[in-house]
Amino acid sequence: MTIYRILQWLKDLRLVSQTDMGAGGMVYQLLSHPHHHLICLTCGAVTDVDDAYLDDLRRKLGEAYGFTARIDHMAIYGQCHECAKG
Repeated sequence: MTIYRILQWLKDLRLVSQTDMGAGGMVYQLLSHPHHHLICLTCGAVTDVDDAYLDDLRRKLGEAYGFTARIDHMAIYGQCHECAKG
């Protein structure tokens, strides 16, 4: 098997997550627990975000679309507090 097939197999087993981290490229991480990142487009700072922040999104997607969202590792882009100041 190629490394890409192995990575896909590990993702299917929910042992590994894949996230596009922008300029940092694709990141693969062991999925010990779902977690997420805020990435500053100005300075590149990365802030960890607790998975509980996405619980409401998962619930709303289920109610509105009957969709069970699997959000294991998400990158959200914007500006950090310091860069937004000025």
